[in-house]
Amino acid sequence: MTWKCDCCGLCCKHADRVPALHELALADGSCMFLNDENKCSIYEHRPKVCNVRYIYEHYFKPKGVSEDEFYAKTQEACDKLKSEVI
Repeated sequence: MTWKCDCCGLCCKHADRVPALHELALADGSCMFLNDENKCSIYEHRPKVCNVRYIYEHYFKPKGVSEDEFYAKTQEACDKLKSEVI
């Protein structure tokens, strides 16, 4: 299973509502790296916290969390954010 991000940008537009992204948030709540095209301006060099695959491989896989479980929880968090801001 892989993460199926729909690139809605809500996690970037509301970085202040995502605990792991809070330090990247501007006064309006958006990520300081979100550009006018709703894309990451530093994608190739984005913070590790923004790389879902990296987070799984380095933090969850070593603890025995399955890929399916990790991506299901990630989807849950994404859906929760969407329900709160849409």
